Amino acid sequence: MAIDLNYECPHCQTVTPVSTAIVDEMVECPKCHQQFRAKAPIGHPVASSDHQIKAKQKVELEFDADETLRSVNPVYLRNPLVQTSLFSLVTLTGLFGIILGLTGRVFLGQQGGLTISGIMLLVCAAIYFFYRWLQVISTWLIVTTHRTSVERGIISMSTNEVQHDDVRNIKSERNLLERLFNYGDIALSSSGQDDMEIVVHDVPDPDGIIEIIRQHQ
Repeated sequence: MAIDLNYECPHCQTVTPVSTAIVDEMVECPKCHQQFRAKAPIGHPVASSDHQIKAKQKVELEFDADETLRSVNPVYLRNPLVQTSLFSLVTLTGLFGIILGLTGRVFLGQQGGLTISGIMLLVCAAIYFFYRWLQVISTWLIVTTHRTSVERGIISMSTNEVQHDDVRNIKSERNLLERLFNYGDIALSSSGQDDMEIVVHDVPDPDGIIEIIRQHQ
């Protein structure tokens, strides 16, 4: 039967009960709604004392010291800024068209032309924003005390990680708009690798994440 283990959220320090059935997976803090990995505890035998030679061997649980320091998704609406602005304008235009249509305005010789056009614009904008949202939630950059990993996918997941001890190259790229809105691209590679092993675009606060990685190298 599954029991609950208490985990401290690395984002808001709230103690959260986690069922042993989902240990070693990403869980969501009920207070700050940020996700973190609930690492499984490690058991090891405890030596018997001279007075307990015939007693049953006990097992003491010791938690892994690998603590999640930062877990982020790429930014949602800040990039691509031009497309986001365009589809925001499409949304407003669609709403305006629906309002005019409901007031009885005629468009292209039809009474409901404005309403239909407004609905079509809203549907196009909704499809775009939903697609961008799926792209964002399907990518996680996770920085712990020992490693940095990137998880991609919703149904099928892929994970790539680099140990902080092996990190030899950290690259960050940001243009003017990205510096103003505090996001950018991060790439990491380990020793002996020619290509970047981890590349994540549009990460919020890239300088802060890079500083955490360097502190734990």
